[in-house]
Amino acid sequence: MIEEAKANSIKINESGVYLVSYFFTGATNEDCSLTTSIRANNILQPATNTTSEFQAQIINNISGSTIVSLLKDDHITLNIKSSITVNLIFNGSTNAMLSVIKIS
Repeated sequence: MIEEAKANSIKINESGVYLVSYFFTGATNEDCSLTTSIRANNILQPATNTTSEFQAQIINNISGSTIVSLLKDDHITLNIKSSITVNLIFNGSTNAMLSVIKIS
């Protein structure tokens, strides 16, 4: 029902209602706000625009989930945007997850 697609997206193979869960953990080099969101075909999905304050050099987390109706051939992406230009610290703590499960 779901397959991995190009450009770090997940392609939906069957229309239906899906549970979409996401997670990001990491540390930035400066204090900032990071906003995560889920997009289907580059359209923001309901209740997925989540902002968290990240402290420099501290491992922080953002997670969430939503239930959305998706169509065959939709492309789902996890998006992360910073309030300022920052660097992520790749010390083994940086990770992201996007899970898409058909529920009906």
